[in-house]
Amino acid sequence: MACRDWSRSPGEAIDFSQSEQTKNRTHKKTKEANQDVYQALLAYRNTPLTASSKSLAQLLMGCHLNEPLFAHPSSLNKDDCDADVDVEAKLKSRELQEANFNRQCRPLTELLVGTPMRIQDQANKDWGTKAVVTDHVGPCSYQLKTYDGSLLRRNRLQIKASAECDAPAEADAQPAINPSAIDQPLQPSATAVDPPPPPRRSTRVTREPQRLEYL
Repeated sequence: MACRDWSRSPGEAIDFSQSEQTKNRTHKKTKEANQDVYQALLAYRNTPLTASSKSLAQLLMGCHLNEPLFAHPSSLNKDDCDADVDVEAKLKSRELQEANFNRQCRPLTELLVGTPMRIQDQANKDWGTKAVVTDHVGPCSYQLKTYDGSLLRRNRLQIKASAECDAPAEADAQPAINPSAIDQPLQPSATAVDPPPPPRRSTRVTREPQRLEYL
């Protein structure tokens, strides 16, 4: 079964749903046509990815694989694919993609051990699970311990500050109250408050409409 989510853990596999779909479609078509599935996979490996690029076999082995289709003998040599040039172009493409992706990215603040946090639930995207940071296990991964004793490893994007850690800061930000000012009676204000003005009534003379003059 193909994975549905993109893994955020560093160094792990990301997503293989596209390759799984290609394999399943190829197997289904060859079964309906009563043909060999391995010949279909061989043809897929020799098919160029784009109109101007090389096939999977060329990128992996440096040459075409031997298949029933007619091919020039020179295409079966390993000299037709320069691996160093392909690797250099692939590295440049990766650097360009990384620069474009990180253009709007900002590093998140590092979490300290013992900080109360909230964990996002992957099922309903809720932030109701409370936990405490116990260890920093990776560049963007933290190990947390929930209130029921479970140990979880989550990405930094799936963790946010809890209200418990914001309460002391808000309490410290309140101004201090002078005790001597509490015992003193409140002094009346020197400025007198004017009473509200009485409601005004309209002095406009109302006249009956002309359609009532026949009465």
